Amino acid sequence: PIGAVYDLAPFCLNVSQLLVRAHSSFRHVSISFVQRTRQIYFRCDKFKFGFPFKTGPNNSRSCKYILGFSDNDLKYSDYHIGQPMLIDLNIGISKENLQILMKELFSKYDTDGSGEFEFEEFRDFYINYLDNE
Repeated sequence: PIGAVYDLAPFCLNVSQLLVRAHSSFRHVSISFVQRTRQIYFRCDKFKFGFPFKTGPNNSRSCKYILGFSDNDLKYSDYHIGQPMLIDLNIGISKENLQILMKELFSKYDTDGSGEFEFEEFRDFYINYLDNE
């Protein structure tokens, strides 16, 4: 499962492995992120490819929204880029201090050490810090 991700390298590796498992030709597709906006980026220099998010056999189980894509099929292209997954909250904290805070939060709530917030881990974080009721 994909949840909130702090370390993007293992996340990209996991997504890549899942794509290759779905179809071996995806081994030629590189996956990266635009750091500033946290947009996922799929690129292939060997052939054009698409994602059948709407009409594919797994459309109801797709992680398209989590990756920043809509419910529409992506036409064949040599690259695809998702919508931004990061917005500027203007909370008045420096980038360095935010990195320290994120590392501390992840080390506390990422109980399995995967670098991702699984649902249960995020729930615990939410209840402790964000739930007002």
